[in-house]
Amino acid sequence: MSWLRAREGGQALAVMRVLVALCLLVDVWHIGSIHVDAFSSDGFASITTSVLQVRMLLGGLFVAAVALGLGLGGRITAFVALQLALQLYDVHGALGGGHDRLTTNALWLLVLGGSTYTWSLDAQLLGERQAPVWARYLVVFQLVVVYFTTGLQKVSPEWWPWGGYDAVWYLLQAPSWSKLAEVPLWLHRPSQLASLGTMVFELAAPLFLISVVKGRRWHWPLIVVGAGMHLGIAATMDVGTFSWISLALYPCLLRPELFARFRRRGGGGS
Repeated sequence: MSWLRAREGGQALAVMRVLVALCLLVDVWHIGSIHVDAFSSDGFASITTSVLQVRMLLGGLFVAAVALGLGLGGRITAFVALQLALQLYDVHGALGGGHDRLTTNALWLLVLGGSTYTWSLDAQLLGERQAPVWARYLVVFQLVVVYFTTGLQKVSPEWWPWGGYDAVWYLLQAPSWSKLAEVPLWLHRPSQLASLGTMVFELAAPLFLISVVKGRRWHWPLIVVGAGMHLGIAATMDVGTFSWISLALYPCLLRPELFARFRRRGGGGS
């Protein structure tokens, strides 16, 4: 249990903090430009929150996201951003999607960890500190939970050999999910490989945590596969910022020595 007391460089959490803040800013822009004016329409008739209140939530979240990205305010800023995001996503299901709970979970992880201990305005003002190792492990555990539980829930035959691995092929043709106006036939075979690869990747996700905690390199192929999967999802499917908020957690899969090496090459400070 020595890892509960161990400390390390906080660069991974700092990079994650910046990426999460960018995802929040994308959500603010997306909701503000597309959805807010529709709040008074019949489709949003059940909403009790007024347009003014929604705009206030958007404005507050914008300020909190900027402060979070700059690393100003430590845990308090992350907690404020978390509460504003929870309120905004809960206004209506259309404002969230596949990414809202992962985004708020990521903010909780930033509240718990020391994400402003380095590479932040806080570090410039108060000095750098090391972050607890368990904070990075907790982020990796979150990724494992997302992937592994999703893999366990894939019980539809289309994900398996007896269903022809056609799950992704069908998803690409679903108007509510796909970004593609027309799906070319040549994508059928790659989509089958994507279905199989997704299942193998998600069920192998516990190796992420084992490899990171043990200091091994087993998870590097999983990082490549996971990044490719999320980039493919972002290019072809309409799931909000799910791919980007997932990738925002990936820096915590990297060992602190890699960030220290990057810092030495860049000759940077806090």
